[in-house]
Amino acid sequence: MKRLNPETEKPFKFNDTREDGFVFSHYNKRLQKNGFFGEQWQSPQVKKNKTKGEKERRRKKSAEAKKNPGIKRLNLKTGKEYSLGDKENGKWFIQYDNAYVKKDGYVRETWGNWRSYHRFKVKSLKVNAVYRASKEGYKSDLTIDYLLKIFPKDFICPALGVKMEWGNKKGTRTSPSLDKIIPDKGYMKGNVAFISLKANSIKSDATSEEVIKVAKWLEKVSR
Repeated sequence: MKRLNPETEKPFKFNDTREDGFVFSHYNKRLQKNGFFGEQWQSPQVKKNKTKGEKERRRKKSAEAKKNPGIKRLNLKTGKEYSLGDKENGKWFIQYDNAYVKKDGYVRETWGNWRSYHRFKVKSLKVNAVYRASKEGYKSDLTIDYLLKIFPKDFICPALGVKMEWGNKKGTRTSPSLDKIIPDKGYMKGNVAFISLKANSIKSDATSEEVIKVAKWLEKVSR
């Protein structure tokens, strides 16, 4: 039996971090006396060294790619390069991996099923939120698993009642966006919700009282 992550109540995943900073690597196949599989954790320093080594390998790959950029396969429907979210053979396009050129001269591509594509999009919003939080001087506690858990299962925007759908890189007015319910509380668990980009732009950083005032004014002047 695998010991569960108390935060997600699911098995630990690669790169999960404990309170002491140790990073989860994998479960061992051997059962312990307590009935749980053994676990392999890495110290922050070991993880840092591995990350540094991986960055160096990526840097070298990137340098090689500049010398030999490879060919990007085109979308047969549009005749243009694939865009994030393009669908083909039941898979969703995520990105060109420019650091890797295959033997046939084409750049490697990353595709995923709906679940992995959806997770990638949610992860992108999480990364942006964490970055904005750091720019504002605080540390966000958001995790991908938490955001996936609170994402509307029916994809309906709770503010406007419209169906949300992922757009491409530029997004659309119905694309899901991550909103700070109370702006001053920041991107923290319990203070974020997924609403459509249109609803988010209407709300912006306003309070509920301010939004109501604007709505009343708009109703008055548009008669």
